[in-house]
Amino acid sequence: MGATSAKGTISGSQAITATGIEQVTATLNQATTFTISGGVSGQQITFTLSYTGGAYAATFSTGFKSTGTLTTVSSKIVTVTFCYNGTTWNEIARQSTGV
Repeated sequence: MGATSAKGTISGSQAITATGIEQVTATLNQATTFTISGGVSGQQITFTLSYTGGAYAATFSTGFKSTGTLTTVSSKIVTVTFCYNGTTWNEIARQSTGV
């Protein structure tokens, strides 16, 4: 089992190094763009994102193939999971309505 990368409260551009990681947790306080590097073919990473008081956009940029920007609901937790194919982190699941 891989490790969790706990990012705390973040915003802006966030670079993720995938080596040994299976979960990224963060609280967004503004729109945030994620980039990613590294990984092993077949590896999965789930992003668990919460939000402070506003509805913010989480964008998965360089290294990701996503179904689009994740628009959030204030004070809810959303998740999105990616799987690495050796070249790109492809989105395989999304829970975007918030819990």
